[in-house]
Amino acid sequence: MKFGEVTTTIGRMVDSRLDVTKLYEEVMAIEGYNEEFLGDAFDYLVQSDTLAKAFMIKNQNLRKVWLERFKQQQ
Repeated sequence: MKFGEVTTTIGRMVDSRLDVTKLYEEVMAIEGYNEEFLGDAFDYLVQSDTLAKAFMIKNQNLRKVWLERFKQQQ
């Protein structure tokens, strides 16, 4: 691996870091759920970088689908 490739790879890793504050804001902004439930969903998501990133990429509708599935597992 050349130095330039290493720099690019590290750059991607830094760029792909989860912004926990943004995740919290996005989860808590979803309407139709109580604060306690959304807090639980946030706590669950923040434990898995991959799940949290996937949630952040989804649109509002798919986020609600995810929350409904999460709710059924509670």
